[in-house]
Parts: sequence; structure tokens; C-alpha cells
Amino acid sequence: MNYSWEVEQDAMAWETAVGGIITLERKLQELRSIDNESNA
Repeated sequence: MNYSWEVEQDAMAWETAVGGIITLERKLQELRSIDNESNA
């Protein structure tokens, strides 16, 4: 679509940030489930 390099960089940074948030949320859920299992 002929976007500028800056726009492409911003899009890549956004996708990386969103992916990182999803990964962190998944890991946090895993840790919470481990914590809940150990407290049961």
C-alpha cells in the first residue's frame, strides 16, 4: 500500500506490543492457576 517506513515501524511496534501483552496475560493466568493449585 506504499506506506512510509515510519508507519511500517509503528505498525510492527504495535503488533509486537500487543503480542507481548497477550503472552504476559497467558503467563499470568498460568502462574495464578499454579498458585491456586498449591493453595488447594
